Amino acid sequence: MGIGVVAMPDRDEHIIEALGKTRVVVRNGRVDEVGQPLIRECPLAKRFDRPVVEIRPETVKENIEYRISSFGMCTKDRILTSEEDFVTFGASEMISAAIKRGMLDCAVVVCDGVGTIVVTTPKLVQGTGGRISGIVKTSPIREVIERIGANGGRVLDPAKATIDQVKGVEMAYGLGFKKIAVTVTKQKDAETIRRRRPEVLVFGVHVSGSVTQHLKLATTKKISESWGLGKSSHLSLRPSRSPD
Repeated sequence: MGIGVVAMPDRDEHIIEALGKTRVVVRNGRVDEVGQPLIRECPLAKRFDRPVVEIRPETVKENIEYRISSFGMCTKDRILTSEEDFVTFGASEMISAAIKRGMLDCAVVVCDGVGTIVVTTPKLVQGTGGRISGIVKTSPIREVIERIGANGGRVLDPAKATIDQVKGVEMAYGLGFKKIAVTVTKQKDAETIRRRRPEVLVFGVHVSGSVTQHLKLATTKKISESWGLGKSSHLSLRPSRSPD
């Protein structure tokens, strides 16, 4: 997709909710701030390629610095595509599998340096979402936005890299897609999407510590019936390695 000429802000700042729900701020490709973790250990983090046994500000900073150096997170060198599964149960893995099988037309996801995007290819879903933590706020990075477009992605707001999953779902419908998945971190977004578009497949991500009743979102009809897939439809994901 052609992005056109878009003025980019001078400030390069990315706010992430990382391991242990730790608030991390990355500015100009460097970890600038690291808060205190709310969670001290995680079974999944212990299985990373570079295991994090105890979640402390120091280990969180090391993990984020590794992501920046290994795949360019929050920089113009961001690697955007991947065919590798990082966990068997991750949102990006399940969405990628569903797109491969024709069960989904697209997904509304979030990418650092880009904001909300509509993605139609499994490689872009996995590359943008497979190794990131919760992105609270991000700044537009021109080179990354242009490569998203070159890989078939549609960017909600190239000028500001806005994160708005509700508007992203509406954009997906406006583009003509019918079988849509979306990742959300906010209860309000999930409720709004479920009310307006009950057929959308909603994935709650980065919800550790959320109150149970906040995660119970009623659906008006089964996804499989909405899409005419039948009661036997399911996803089968192959075993995979742990993420970085």
